[in-house]
Amino acid sequence: MKLPHRHPIPADPKAQLAAEFGLEKVFFADEPLWYLRLTARFRLTWRRELATVATVFVLGLALGFLLGRL
Repeated sequence: MKLPHRHPIPADPKAQLAAEFGLEKVFFADEPLWYLRLTARFRLTWRRELATVATVFVLGLALGFLLGRL
């Protein structure tokens, strides 16, 4: 279940981390809905991300090779 954006909820005082840090409230920082809508078409799957990283790597090698020969 996704919690509402940036709404404080009371921390459970019996929880170990809440007790150690003396927390009274917990804030959930999530990406705003407008940002998700804006960037949805540019989100990459792991395959597209791998292809992008490989392409940038190969282009970097090619550019380094070309500049190294000058």
